[in-house]
Amino acid sequence: MAETISKHIGEGFGKGELYAALAYDSGDVFGGMKIKSIMHNEDEKAYFRDANAYIYSSATGVLDIVATTVNITGDIGFTGVYSMGTMDVGIAVTTAAPFAFEVHTEPLTTLVAGDTGLSSGIRSRYHVTVAQANQISISAIDARLRVKHALADGVHCGINAGIEASTATADFTGTATTQRCAGHFYLDFDELGSLADNGWLTGITIDSSVHVSLSIAAVQFAGLRIKKSSGKLSWEQGIIIDDSCTGTAIDIGTVTGYAINFSGDEGRILMGASTSSRASFAATGDVAQFFTVNMATTGICTGLDFEHSLGYQGNTAMQATAIRGVLRILTGATINGTSKVYEGAAGYFMNEGTVNSASIDVTGVRGVIMDGGVWTAARNVACGWFDWQLNNALAGITNTSILLLTNNANQGAENPDNVMYLFTPYMKYLLNFQEGSATGGEIIAAGGSGGATRSYKIKCKYGDTEFWLSGYTD
Repeated sequence: MAETISKHIGEGFGKGELYAALAYDSGDVFGGMKIKSIMHNEDEKAYFRDANAYIYSSATGVLDIVATTVNITGDIGFTGVYSMGTMDVGIAVTTAAPFAFEVHTEPLTTLVAGDTGLSSGIRSRYHVTVAQANQISISAIDARLRVKHALADGVHCGINAGIEASTATADFTGTATTQRCAGHFYLDFDELGSLADNGWLTGITIDSSVHVSLSIAAVQFAGLRIKKSSGKLSWEQGIIIDDSCTGTAIDIGTVTGYAINFSGDEGRILMGASTSSRASFAATGDVAQFFTVNMATTGICTGLDFEHSLGYQGNTAMQATAIRGVLRILTGATINGTSKVYEGAAGYFMNEGTVNSASIDVTGVRGVIMDGGVWTAARNVACGWFDWQLNNALAGITNTSILLLTNNANQGAENPDNVMYLFTPYMKYLLNFQEGSATGGEIIAAGGSGGATRSYKIKCKYGDTEFWLSGYTD
């Protein structure tokens, strides 16, 4: 406690009396500082030990601290704005000191969730407590990399975040719901909020503000890239969309190129892991839909262009199909729809406009064997193949056919001219029957006479009446 010392003019002060008056202790310490360590000069600066560490006031209400290094032990609270550097004059960083602001934290005890449910090295929470009627961007953290000179090789980004695990004690335990991620983004809204205005509400938005005149010919320009470092583990899945968390998983708007481009050597689309683990859809409708509109007036327009190439050389037992359609009725399931059609594959041509050209050919399905290559041996070559492999008993089936040709046009409408129209003179046979039964089959040997020898008769049916077509040999 400070004391009042009374002295007459000419009397001196003893050291003990002066220390007692200034409340110094026996260790020359006053307020935690030794008086010999503080020097006050005429420049109105208080120096500590040397000229490189001092405090002063550059303006009214401003306290300036100047030092090569300032070490602070304990908590610091700020009630005002905290800034480092200025807009065009940043804090100098060097190879030895590459970080302008560095924070190292570690838990010294087992943590519990507490009020916030988390623990972090740096936390920023922006409170919007006044209504904002003007257009303005607001963010809890704004990070920008401002490039003013050349940058060589490296990773250059506005935010760099990651998880490091490089010791034997890095043991990640938890449950199946545990999240381990380099970046976690979420939307946390309760029922008290409102979204009355139009606009977007997204977990992540990737925006291109690159000037349209900038040349990007020398780079790969992408909104999102998934990569791996050399020699590191490949991602098991590039993107995972969890069950029942989206209405439309991916919505692709108007694009100038391809909506999806498989540019690598291998690219597959799989829905369901196998025949026993399939993607399940409870709603009525199409599992995969493609709706396209092409306004071109020349060339070939294809809604779905699929080409599958084989590059194997040598003997192989592989069987290949470019497009395969299988409609499978699962074990235990029953289909009993009335007047319904179940198809493995279907092709339709729909005209909602005008067809007006005598040189146009229209077809619902077309099969073509293209010219080219070397053909040395094959068993069958056909533009269309219909194969019956059913051996089950078909009790109660009205009609069975390998090929079913029907005319479902309305009465009085235009009917087809032909059931089959053969438009080529380069055929050896109109019909080539093989492996017919000698008795009771569709083609049997027949005797008799006629303009020529009747060698075969072909079994037919009109309504409920069976009859035979005769086959003659010259």
